[in-house]
Amino acid sequence: MLLKNDPLRMRLRTVYETAMAEGLKGMVMQGVGMAWIPDFCIRQELNDGRLVRAGGEQNDVPLEIRLYRCSLVHKPGVEKLWRQMMKLPRDFLQA
Repeated sequence: MLLKNDPLRMRLRTVYETAMAEGLKGMVMQGVGMAWIPDFCIRQELNDGRLVRAGGEQNDVPLEIRLYRCSLVHKPGVEKLWRQMMKLPRDFLQA
């Protein structure tokens, strides 16, 4: 845990948990608290000042997402998702 030895940890309490970054973003935008949210989800809000970083880059957590697919499976839904992923800009995929 990033805050394991931080005295601030004793003053924080969990009020909302979700695996969805947009859900966390919504709660933060309502002023409920703070959250670790992927930069690409809040880039615009950071740029226009609606959100600010609560800490420095030492609190950044690298995240790598890899997609794999079985070349033997050709379900229409899988093919559609794969085509959509391939349309994403390279800088988004490597950000």
